Amino acid sequence: MSDTSAALQGTSARGNGELFLDAQSHLQNLLSEISRVRQSIKVGEMASEDQVEELRDKLRREASEAREIANALRYDLDDTVHTRTSILKDALEEMLHLQRTKDRRQQDQLDSIETDLHQTKAGLATLAAPWQNLQLRCFERRPDCRKYYAKGLESLRTGHKKNNSP
Repeated sequence: MSDTSAALQGTSARGNGELFLDAQSHLQNLLSEISRVRQSIKVGEMASEDQVEELRDKLRREASEAREIANALRYDLDDTVHTRTSILKDALEEMLHLQRTKDRRQQDQLDSIETDLHQTKAGLATLAAPWQNLQLRCFERRPDCRKYYAKGLESLRTGHKKNNSP
């Protein structure tokens, strides 16, 4: 029996060794699979980090471009508003100047008319006394002149022209 026990022991030792070898091999395979998965995850993470960094850079560039565009638009708007305001201000100043010139010209015309009116009144006042003297002398020489004179005044008041022949 010693041969059988020795044989059993040899087989069991060899079987145990193979069993451990299979387990070790399986563990080695698992470890290499884990290592490969870790490497794959690491490569994926690095690619994701690179992609995230690229997206951040792109976002920064786009934000910077948007700020530049907004600033350019703001400066253009400011320039346009300033230019149009300046044009409007100049036009208003010119209108005001022209209006003042026109007002001065009208005032000069009114002053001239007033002066002419005063001169005309003064001239009429100067003529009034001699005219009254002439009428008095006419009425004294020809008493019938009063009647024609009164009729002439009446026709002037009514707007009818009458033939007043003596």
